[in-house]
Amino acid sequence: LSGHTITMNGNTGACNNLTVNGTANWTAILTTNVSGNLIINNGGSITGTATGILNVTGIFSVPSAASATFGRVTITVTAATTLDGTLNFSSAVGVKTLGDITVNGSGTWQSSGNSAFTVTGNLTNNGTLTSGTGVYTFSGAGKSLAGTSAITLTTAAMTGTYTNSDAVNVTVTGVLSGAGGLTQGVNSTLQLGGTPTIATITANANPNLVTYNGAGAQTVKGTTYYNLTISSGNTATAGASFTCNNLSLTSGTFASNTFTITVSGVTTSSGGTLSTSNAAGMFNLQSLSLTGGSVAGAATGNVNVAATLSVPSGSATIGRCNLTVTGATTIDGSLTFNNVTGIKTFADITVNSGGTWTATVAAPVIVNGNVSTNGTFNCNSGTYTVSGNFFENAGSTNFEGSIGGTLTIAAGATLNANTGNLSVTGSSTISGTINITTVTGTKNFADITVNTGGVWNSTVAENVTVTGNVVTSGTWECLSG
Repeated sequence: LSGHTITMNGNTGACNNLTVNGTANWTAILTTNVSGNLIINNGGSITGTATGILNVTGIFSVPSAASATFGRVTITVTAATTLDGTLNFSSAVGVKTLGDITVNGSGTWQSSGNSAFTVTGNLTNNGTLTSGTGVYTFSGAGKSLAGTSAITLTTAAMTGTYTNSDAVNVTVTGVLSGAGGLTQGVNSTLQLGGTPTIATITANANPNLVTYNGAGAQTVKGTTYYNLTISSGNTATAGASFTCNNLSLTSGTFASNTFTITVSGVTTSSGGTLSTSNAAGMFNLQSLSLTGGSVAGAATGNVNVAATLSVPSGSATIGRCNLTVTGATTIDGSLTFNNVTGIKTFADITVNSGGTWTATVAAPVIVNGNVSTNGTFNCNSGTYTVSGNFFENAGSTNFEGSIGGTLTIAAGATLNANTGNLSVTGSSTISGTINITTVTGTKNFADITVNTGGVWNSTVAENVTVTGNVVTSGTWECLSG
């Protein structure tokens, strides 16, 4: 067919090979069978005012620099489809069924008519793929999504079994559905904008990444992930308990629901909220690094950190939850506690120079270890129970509670007992300043040593109980207490 329009209104036809340089136009619902190959050259199109049927047994190709169009037609290509030029599907009318599809580097796949497709083979994109909004149904068995260029689909249904096999970004902006399965290959990336209802996602290859990044609410599928990122514009809620190696939260809310999420590697948050949205919900984390966002919930569920909690930079918030950190906590940025609900339990706490630990509410905290601060440590009026030693190395601390070990205040550092009780079981060594500025609560100490340059300053008539010795070569001021 060369440069003209051929009207397909006769009887059902057949040919060995078909080359289209002009237009094949169906005006009746008739069938043409091509037992060999189909080539559409530049300017060629297959369309119709009726939905004709074209069956191609061999290879379908669009040569380099050619621009071809499929309009209203039902087409089945059994063998491979290869695009070196541009192919546009301009109509959603008619069923499009293809085997292996390869878009080469110079090739372009377009669906301006938002057609639906059934792909029975592999989809390989090394060029440009503009999918339109039609549903892509992948029905092959043991097939792949591959190539060097990203594959972005609005809606996809996996009724067969596919592997995202290359280091390529596959994005489904809408729903990923189907009774089949999608397996993430090594170094592959899958981005999901909707709630996946697909039967199986296998995402434990080392490494691979699955990202939930929808603008609306999503449900996170319960499966095993290697790297999981929540970058939501809304709330992503767990649909079942699951495990992953690494978890990253960049925006939105990741809600536990009633389920348990277990992370064996690193959990990072640069924004958004890690939420125990139900009291039965639980996050079991290995290590947690916060540079932004919050750990908080609409209900008081459990967040367990088996190794370390760190705030290397930025500002983060701890809200309503039961938080247990078994390993060390290190603060170089800013960590704020803004909700009294839930038990907060830590091991060793270190606040480095420039770091800030602050509470805007009277939240009680249990420390099963030592506290060492070179920055700012502000407990508000929350009661802190410290089983180990307290080292005020630099900066300033507002403290209420008990210290099971020793209290050491270095030269230039300040500890303010300005809200309530202060009890120190071990010895207190003051080379900096301790200010007792409230008569509320009790003040109990064992041995007290105020070194040269050190200041013991009681600005109120508070009774202080000392069960040991007092040795001072510095300043000792008691206001009639």
